This record gives sequence, structure tokens and C-alpha cells, in this order.
Amino acid sequence: MTDTYTVTVHQDDFSFPNNEEFNWTEEQIKVLVNYAIENYDVGISKQNQFKEFATSEINSGISFSRAAYIESESGYFIISEDMMLHLNVVYSRWD
Repeated sequence: MTDTYTVTVHQDDFSFPNNEEFNWTEEQIKVLVNYAIENYDVGISKQNQFKEFATSEINSGISFSRAAYIESESGYFIISEDMMLHLNVVYSRWD
């Protein structure tokens, strides 16, 4: 079993609840994580129990340096965005 998976999706490939634009809310991150799990071979099932959510700009004042962190029952996810509106979801399994 692989310990880490990376999925890249374009924001136009799916929609958030209420057709909202991506604005880094916890609910949107949960939707994104489960979209990545359900549509790509990540090796885990849909996640229902999330905790320890945080988001910040890695380099303060530079919006495209924003990243999010969220934990689930299977492992943790780090999400980032590039300038082309791709969302990168990195999953790491708990040991």
C-alpha cells in the first residue's frame, strides 16, 4: 500500500455546494478531499470524520501560497492551489 497520493484537479472539473467559488472554507476542503477520493485511485474510501482543519498563507500576503491541512480517520491531507486554478490534494496515510 502506498503511503502518499497526490491528486490534481482543476476547479472547473467539479462544483462546490451552492456553486460557490473556492474560498478555502472547511466545508469546501472536505468536498474537495472526497471528490479526489471518489474520482481518483487514492486507495481509501470516502472520509466522514474530519478534524484539525487549518489554512494559511505560507508566505504572508501572497495569496497563491495558501495551503490547507485537514485530518481524517485514514490520514491527513494538504491542499494547495496553483495560478492555473488547479487544486493539489496530497494524502498521507497514518502509520
